Amino acid sequence: MKEDITFQPVPLFNRKIDINGNYVPFHGYTIMSHVEHPLPEQLVKLHEYLVRSKFSDYFSFLPKFSYHVTLNPLINVEMKRDEAILKEAQMNIDKLETGTKCMVKQLTRKDKLQLEIELIEPFLNTILKPLQAQWTKLDTILMKYEEKWHLTLAYQYRNITDEAQVILDEIIKNWTQFPFEISLDPITICEHQDMTDYVAIFD
Repeated sequence: MKEDITFQPVPLFNRKIDINGNYVPFHGYTIMSHVEHPLPEQLVKLHEYLVRSKFSDYFSFLPKFSYHVTLNPLINVEMKRDEAILKEAQMNIDKLETGTKCMVKQLTRKDKLQLEIELIEPFLNTILKPLQAQWTKLDTILMKYEEKWHLTLAYQYRNITDEAQVILDEIIKNWTQFPFEISLDPITICEHQDMTDYVAIFD
């Protein structure tokens, strides 16, 4: 009997990552700001601290070039239909100085390892809120988004034992170098093929 060598895909842990910690295709669009490079020393050290820890047994770390803060995800985008309105939105963004500084307040863990971000004045009320009012024109493709501002460092890819939960929480507790400041690049509307790379749709 001929051996069946049919390719068997690696099972998914969730829609974005498989059980080996590999990011899988997950196409979408979002309004976001990349973290400005070079990254601040505190962020680089935190990344290294976490990668060398028990977290790597359960979380797959994103490449540092992908670090960003999501301002509003988009859904059901069809570029043939939506390109004009998205281009108008990006043009309105580009009229303003949307690069900003923000504060990293703390490290949190659920199914993602994230840094909680605090957006500061005058960006929040004088830049972002007026833009958000304009984005109501995107209502058919604008996702309702109520998450706290954050920067995702890693996604979970394995179930965590009770014993490991305690260890991971202790790792977080032992990192005390908060708060610290990071800078964000200007706001861009980006497309992603997976969770590791976001590319501006308009140059």
